[in-house]
Amino acid sequence: SNLRGSADNVGSAVLEQWFVDMLVCPVDQSAVSLNGSELLCNRCGRRYPVRGGIPSMISDLAKSEQ
Repeated sequence: SNLRGSADNVGSAVLEQWFVDMLVCPVDQSAVSLNGSELLCNRCGRRYPVRGGIPSMISDLAKSEQ
């Protein structure tokens, strides 16, 4: 299980799919998908940063596509 960022690209996340599948958007409880170094809500478009393999899913800090 590699949940850490890679050594050559610290800002990038390496999350396994089973882990991403367990996560939901804290705002609307929709599924999220990994998009580079962010988790993207499939419904509302909010983006949550992943730093060092750790998702930061605090809704106040999310970037909204709206």
